Amino acid sequence: MNCNKAEKYIMKYIDGELSEKEAELLNEHILKCRICKESFYIYNRISVNMVENFEYKVPDGFEARVMKSIVLVEPIKPEPDTNEGLIGIFSVLFGAGTVLVIFRDSIMDSLIQSPYMGKIARNLMPAVEYIEIHLNYANTSLASFFESLNGMLSNADLFIFALTLLLFGVQFVLVHNSQKK
Repeated sequence: MNCNKAEKYIMKYIDGELSEKEAELLNEHILKCRICKESFYIYNRISVNMVENFEYKVPDGFEARVMKSIVLVEPIKPEPDTNEGLIGIFSVLFGAGTVLVIFRDSIMDSLIQSPYMGKIARNLMPAVEYIEIHLNYANTSLASFFESLNGMLSNADLFIFALTLLLFGVQFVLVHNSQKK
């Protein structure tokens, strides 16, 4: 098995969709390949931390409303875009950056606990602390603005995160498919 195939199997494992045969193949590859072993460990820790730190109860009737709106929406026909590459790259970077900012504590904890990345992550901590000091200064200077928006944003945070994650996924698939051509 090559590393590209192993990465796909790792994602299927994280999603709980890996068959027994695929699991055996992945396990054999991970035992031989240090890079894929590290990737597997990091993705697994991030996935576990995200589940532990992100709980949300879906409102009653939410699924029915979503399914009803899906039926009513006509498929969108994509138009050729001359800026497709630049927009795709920006969208992927924006989505990845958003996820990294939201889950930075969980990600750093996972990296510090990693036997492979722990030393590097611990060396990054002074830089992270320096950045946090400046972020705290910026946060205190903008406190009144955020305080006025707090009620509105607290209800919209999950929606914004889900929408950003959805757009990130769609852009990734589009970019990935365009690279296959």
